[in-house]
Amino acid sequence: MAALDLHIDKISKSFGATAVLSDVSIRVAAGEFVTLLGPSGCGKSTLLRIIAGLERADQGRVHAGGRELDSVAPKDRDLAFVFQSYALYPHLSVYDNIAAPLVMRELTSLERLPVIGPLLPGAVERNRSIEARVRQTSALLKLDTLLDRRPAALSGGQRQRVALARAMVRKPKIFLMDEPLANLDAALRIHTRGEIARLHKEMETTTVFVTHDQAEAAALSDRVAVMFAGEIRQIASPADLYRDPVDLEVARFLAQPFLNELPVTAPITSPRPPPTKTVPLWLAVPAQPVLSLASPILAGTACRSPTPKRLTPPMRSKSIITAAISCMTRATGPISSTGCWTRAIVS
Repeated sequence: MAALDLHIDKISKSFGATAVLSDVSIRVAAGEFVTLLGPSGCGKSTLLRIIAGLERADQGRVHAGGRELDSVAPKDRDLAFVFQSYALYPHLSVYDNIAAPLVMRELTSLERLPVIGPLLPGAVERNRSIEARVRQTSALLKLDTLLDRRPAALSGGQRQRVALARAMVRKPKIFLMDEPLANLDAALRIHTRGEIARLHKEMETTTVFVTHDQAEAAALSDRVAVMFAGEIRQIASPADLYRDPVDLEVARFLAQPFLNELPVTAPITSPRPPPTKTVPLWLAVPAQPVLSLASPILAGTACRSPTPKRLTPPMRSKSIITAAISCMTRATGPISSTGCWTRAIVS
């Protein structure tokens, strides 16, 4: 099944007097994996629900494959939503929860009857097909030994994997995932992250993924949209976001565990008159453990440095500042190094 492109055009949403989304626009190419990354409360999940049709936008449009979705019912949008809160059927087994979207789409109301249904012409083959897909997906997410249990007998991580399997099993044209790894333990989170990446590569399905975890976004995404207060602050590949954050707030959010900020001023040589000017800058340097002895420092185009600098621990901070200011005084045009997180931001 061919993937669809997704176009989110100037979406705005308010709840009462609180503006949640403000003029949000994103274009997701067919088969692309885009992550909405930002702190809690920035509007990520609300935007996902608008795409799914579970919320209505106050302004703006959502298009998929050239078709406007605003007037299309959620069940007819051919997308799958993985909720952070599981949204499992408590009275059904794991098997029946995973099979539910296939049963509703592929079996008639008569074929879904508990005793007579499976005996009707054609129902046997369709039920076999559904069973094969359910077992394949459950094995992928290590649920094959839990298919007879009900959600009440599962841990939080197991319930989340069931929700993920239910979305994967019917191979939709668009995946919407609202922090599907939030309740998994560390080892299983890494395993499932790899499985999501592998599944996306095999299926080439358009995916919008919500998280506040920078490592998840970097590991999974073709592009990452950083959101603050209902606005898209920057959208770029993970490498470009890390090397060239658009402003200090984005740099702070991407830095782990935190950012060292040093206000400085430096003369900038312009390619045209006037020859020099002095502007206020912020020198953003990530704290340890991001910086290591092997980290390239100021190895980007602004510095014209032929080789990365390696710093010894006693001289690290002083050497970074000295090298950065030296680089700034030689830079032409916008000041920006593309090395490993030494970034001069004009304030």
